[in-house]
Amino acid sequence: MALSRAGKDIFPDKSKTCRALHNILASQHFWRNLAAGFRPDPTLGSQLDDYSTKELMQWTLRRLRSQAQLNSSDPLRFHARMIAFENVENVGRTDRVELLSGGRWMFSFHECGAGYVTDLDEEQPQPRILFTRPSEYAFHGSCTWVDQDQPLPSLYVAVFNHHMKEHQKGNIFRISFKKDSSTTFIVKRLSVIRDGPYQAIRMSTAVSKEYFIQQITQLHVPEGVSKLQLRRFSPRASTGTMPIVERPIPITSGPAHLFFLPGNRIGSITRNGIEILSFNNSTAADGTAMLDLVSVHHIPGPHDPDRMSPPFIKSNHIYLLSAYRDTLERIIIDHDTAVPPTSEEIGKVVYDRSRPTGQACFGPSTCVLIPSYSKPLLELATCEFNAPGAPHISCREYDRTYDPPLSRPLMALAFDETSGRVVFETDLHKGRPLVMEFI
Repeated sequence: MALSRAGKDIFPDKSKTCRALHNILASQHFWRNLAAGFRPDPTLGSQLDDYSTKELMQWTLRRLRSQAQLNSSDPLRFHARMIAFENVENVGRTDRVELLSGGRWMFSFHECGAGYVTDLDEEQPQPRILFTRPSEYAFHGSCTWVDQDQPLPSLYVAVFNHHMKEHQKGNIFRISFKKDSSTTFIVKRLSVIRDGPYQAIRMSTAVSKEYFIQQITQLHVPEGVSKLQLRRFSPRASTGTMPIVERPIPITSGPAHLFFLPGNRIGSITRNGIEILSFNNSTAADGTAMLDLVSVHHIPGPHDPDRMSPPFIKSNHIYLLSAYRDTLERIIIDHDTAVPPTSEEIGKVVYDRSRPTGQACFGPSTCVLIPSYSKPLLELATCEFNAPGAPHISCREYDRTYDPPLSRPLMALAFDETSGRVVFETDLHKGRPLVMEFI
């Protein structure tokens, strides 16, 4: 049946419509404008400058899928891929995984003492080696810090042995993109971590752009000695460290969760409570550089989390999420140093506390849980901070018809909420991480 003139106006030429739609979808300008709504992190704008139209489209669609999954009440669905460590010999168990801003690049440190970076946008991700363990000493532990002030991902990594021995060494590296390249990383050793003339155990550590802090317990002395050690390292010197300050702490406090905060502050959370410390540089009368470490706030109480997020920085405060005795909590630290930190309960969750490490991973408003170690499942707990009344959570299991091939999640290693990517260790491929992402 022939269309009337009015009908032709309503239904224009299909070929012209298809061409117009194709031109829009092929336009980088279209995807860049759409991506602008998914860039709460200002550094992501520069990261996307070198993206092709196809890469920008994939980046944006991945975030749209993640947002749709987080806002849905349906069972979660994941696409699973194994990281191709099959060609790497003796990689060892994964000690640490860090997803850099945007969720594309994954840094992993392994028991063999080597660090790798992997492009997760590849369908079959291939790890690239960044550094290996020097032959004269071993690396078994690590801590990381992401520099959010840089336009491209920049990561600081401290590697060391948990068991300190006389005059043993560790290293601090900076891993960053090569200038004018969005796919090439460069590694620079910034400093050496020199252990003291005694044996001790590193209970916890944290690193930043200029500082390294550790909680140690000295061995072979009556009742042990536990203390915090803060060191400043020089980015210009690769053979030593700058000033160090020590502060004794009670043995009964147990291992601390240590993290650096804006404004030259350090957070420490133990079973004894929450403590905020301030540090600054000073110069002695003889010109010697010195460090001061002073307690600013101490909030007593049982706040010893099984698992804790990194600090999430907002305009007027910083907050951390933690899982403590089957309860999700939020710890709020004001940018105003005169305001003491506070904590609030968000809601109850279920996860296996027999192996607490790795049973929870956090994004700014979402927590991935493995509620049962004997029969691994996944749950996603979404924290609604802006809802009327007290914050609360909603939990959902994932659709088990989307189980990863040949293996199941065993330990949560990292989670990027904006891209919907979760990295797991699995029961069949220790040392070969599994990447799952929303579909």
